[in-house]
Amino acid sequence: MPKKVLKEIQRICRCFLWTGAEGNSRKALIAWNQLCLPKICGGLNLKDLPLWNKSAVAKHCWALSLKADKLWVKWIHTYYVKHNDFWTMPIPNGLSWSLKKIWQQRETLSSSGDLQQFVTAGRFRIQRMYNHLRQQGESVGWKRIVCNSHASPKSIFIVWLALQDRLATKERLRRWNVIADSVCCLCHSTDESRDHLFFACSFSADIWNQVLQRSGIHRNVGAWNDEVQWVQKASRSTRSKARMCNSLFCETVYSIWLARNSKVFSNQLDSSLSIVNRILFRVACNS
Repeated sequence: MPKKVLKEIQRICRCFLWTGAEGNSRKALIAWNQLCLPKICGGLNLKDLPLWNKSAVAKHCWALSLKADKLWVKWIHTYYVKHNDFWTMPIPNGLSWSLKKIWQQRETLSSSGDLQQFVTAGRFRIQRMYNHLRQQGESVGWKRIVCNSHASPKSIFIVWLALQDRLATKERLRRWNVIADSVCCLCHSTDESRDHLFFACSFSADIWNQVLQRSGIHRNVGAWNDEVQWVQKASRSTRSKARMCNSLFCETVYSIWLARNSKVFSNQLDSSLSIVNRILFRVACNS
């Protein structure tokens, strides 16, 4: 497919993810390349369309190089390749646009090493070529928090952003020169950063403490990194209590973020008891 078409499709997907609309969006909190990384590397495992297209074209190039028993391959070899070596011969004149693109993938295949690594039962696997060409990121320890969660999709997405410190907190907005006041609107004690909002803020710490106590979990509320490590360890298990801990954490982070937004944009803030009740209700519905 032409690059222009692929970019337009990718633009629509990007706008839908961040704004829910098809118009132009400048609100992307995370680069699209990072979204295409595997979940174990902190991405969402979305398809990088230009790279997938390149992998698919490489499959046609592989078929040409092996003189596969297909009519279109035989026709090209009869009229263009003839007795030449497919890998070293110059690109023939008179080729269509699509055939030139296939021919140009010779370099991609030749630089990928043994082609048998992409072949299973005599068939070229596009997914293997795509994984070979895709950017390799570093593994993240919190992958199970997102992947093994039974919480609502919105809460999982907000937690995913929080784990990468990409939420638009006041401290980040101030660094971007969007606002001047970065004081936490929930406790009015210090700047609103990710680590303060979860759970150094007295209001959010009280909510998280009530959620834990009413769920039968007795532990002291710690800093953000401490709570992430606790949930990360619990998410390794498939027991119902471990799944509940994961859901409680995700729904609490999401609810605190909603409460913060309500205070910032509407100057309204529900009581901690009301927020805790909503958290427990959502966890019960998703369990």
